[in-house]
Amino acid sequence: MAAGHAAAEYWEVFDRLRGCWASWGVKPLWLSPLRAGRNQPAHPQQVETAHFCGSLPHAACLPFFDELEDATPSVYGGLGVVHRLEPLRPLDSAGRLEAYHVAETIIVGDQGFCIEAYARIRHDIGQLLSRYVGGEWREAGDLFDPDLRTKEEWIYGSGVRALPIASGNVHGPAYLQRRNLNGESRCFGVGIERLIEAKRRSTRQLDGNARFVASVE
Repeated sequence: MAAGHAAAEYWEVFDRLRGCWASWGVKPLWLSPLRAGRNQPAHPQQVETAHFCGSLPHAACLPFFDELEDATPSVYGGLGVVHRLEPLRPLDSAGRLEAYHVAETIIVGDQGFCIEAYARIRHDIGQLLSRYVGGEWREAGDLFDPDLRTKEEWIYGSGVRALPIASGNVHGPAYLQRRNLNGESRCFGVGIERLIEAKRRSTRQLDGNARFVASVE
């Protein structure tokens, strides 16, 4: 929960991401807070739910691929909420939230279209995040689906408190094949609360360094 100036921080980040969506020509999405149906592949980070007709998504793109009917080359964008059983939550409760908002960008189409769109969006997201905190893209191994190809994360910090702010995921043909569609897909997710938490940590660190320098001088 945030209100006033604190809430404005979240909205400012989201408005910048919406600006990126406009420059990429995305089709807007209204992402469901549930996955369609309960017969979905299990995942170790999946949160149990008492809903009768859906399950809580641990990745924001999952509700989209539950219902996709058209693989025409396109880029989609929308805001989703993910729910995670985070192994590192006991060590970093402020960063490893059980649920948080994700600005999700999804690429669908033939391989050439997906490669080109992925490269551009990856660059732009890195540039945007660098306006707030220092970080970099790093290869990651914790795929949210065993059929996916690769995953990378834009990470702030290091050690157990390193905080992945964004992820880029190469699905290959896996999700489209499940819908009997041809082509490939890829996605990017930017965690809004994670970015703001990283920004606040960076500010505290800079303030602490400034006080240290002042005390030495």
